[in-house]
Amino acid sequence: MTKLIYTFSEHESDYAYETWGANCGPNALAFALQMPLEAVRPHIPQFDERRYTSPSMMAAALDSLKRRVVKIIPERKFPMALDRMFHERQALVRVQWTGPWIVDGKPQKWAARQTHWIVCWLNEIVPMVFDVNGGIKDFGDWHTEIVPPLAKSVPRCDGGWYPANIWRLV
Repeated sequence: MTKLIYTFSEHESDYAYETWGANCGPNALAFALQMPLEAVRPHIPQFDERRYTSPSMMAAALDSLKRRVVKIIPERKFPMALDRMFHERQALVRVQWTGPWIVDGKPQKWAARQTHWIVCWLNEIVPMVFDVNGGIKDFGDWHTEIVPPLAKSVPRCDGGWYPANIWRLV
């Protein structure tokens, strides 16, 4: 069983957001690795300039921090996708919000701007999520309390999502 704890406070997260733009990517990385938030900053290449974390930037940060992941091929259909998101080991999951940038079920190049990093794991048999916008929640609470306002904040999002990347830490 994985016991994950906060390694930074909400105040530290807010301060990091105000001072260097720490959003979902750095917060998810720090939580997944159980590190202080400030400690991941120098490992995410070009974050200070770009203010987002692409999959290649996240992979470079993990490599820099000497952490390996198993990349799980995500399903774009539920509930199969959920089975792949949750495991005893924590996983960095990049959520793809759905909207007009998804054509014929596939994301177009501009879809990458409509994504969000979270951390998923099983706590005994309960699927859990860490999201910078709500902290630690069981999946049901995350899905009903956090997802709707996040989806509404993405212009033209239709409220849907699926896991675009699932990277289980080893």
